[in-house]
Amino acid sequence: MVNKKVTITNLSGLHMGAAGKLCDEAIKFSDTSVKFMYRENHEANAKSMLSVLGASIKAGEEIE
Repeated sequence: MVNKKVTITNLSGLHMGAAGKLCDEAIKFSDTSVKFMYRENHEANAKSMLSVLGASIKAGEEIE
């Protein structure tokens, strides 16, 4: 398992375009699940556009 903390610096947060790029990269790992943690241990599936957008990640927030 690989973990890395990232701070979202885009002023619009993790919006449609950025979320799409994240999902595209996550989908490349077809044999594993790709998730990220945000706000007080909530979890989102990085392969699902709805899950990523539903997390409502704003500028300055940290995800892992």
